[in-house]
Amino acid sequence: MATYEFRCPTDGVITLQLPLGEAPASITCPECTDSARRLFSIPQLRFGDPRARRLIAETTASASEPAVVSAPQGRRRTPRVRPSADPRTAMLPAP
Repeated sequence: MATYEFRCPTDGVITLQLPLGEAPASITCPECTDSARRLFSIPQLRFGDPRARRLIAETTASASEPAVVSAPQGRRRTPRVRPSADPRTAMLPAP
């Protein structure tokens, strides 16, 4: 099945799925019964490498909704524990 688009002068674009190569030059609009002419548009194919499709989808999404990070990526730093000379303050949080 292939996806075909038709343009009605009153209702706009109508999308139909028909067998490949069997689309007529015009159809009757289901809303207003006017004649809708066939449009020639880009094929809607769903083939290709899944990793490439995912990369394209992520790139498109990041254009309008970029990911927010709190720090640059890299090695995580562990907080340094400073030894205390007084054992009574060893358990207190560092300032």
